[in-house]
Amino acid sequence: IYAGWGVGEGWYTERRYEAAGYASAEDFVSRSYLPAFAQCDASDLLAQVRAWREADVAAHADGAWECALGRVRADVLLMPCDSDKYFTLAEAEREARALGRRCTLAPIRSDAGHRAGDPHRPELRAERDFLTHTVRAFLEQPTTTIAR
Repeated sequence: IYAGWGVGEGWYTERRYEAAGYASAEDFVSRSYLPAFAQCDASDLLAQVRAWREADVAAHADGAWECALGRVRADVLLMPCDSDKYFTLAEAEREARALGRRCTLAPIRSDAGHRAGDPHRPELRAERDFLTHTVRAFLEQPTTTIAR
């Protein structure tokens, strides 16, 4: 299941896995996903999914997530991947509107989906460079309210 959600459709339809050194989609799944999850405890994975589904940022705002996000005082950098199926760009755009002017929305343009945010994957050099540049620029802003 994760192999279908972890990367965007273009990863498979445009055969982007070949540039990453995989001979086929099957090769990509068997050498990338299977070893990564073989050592995982299924209960841990289910707990992670449960946390994603049940986390409620609005619990302290009478159920209004827009209000809860509007109370955030820190500067926020949102960097969703435009092909992420877990945390979609559309969701991030709604969150950015609720966070207001203190939020910078900088989507990662990539077929790598959820994996685009992983700077340790050598085949995602462009994504890593974009992440590095964007985070560095965000932290160097004089208005960024992050303790240094």
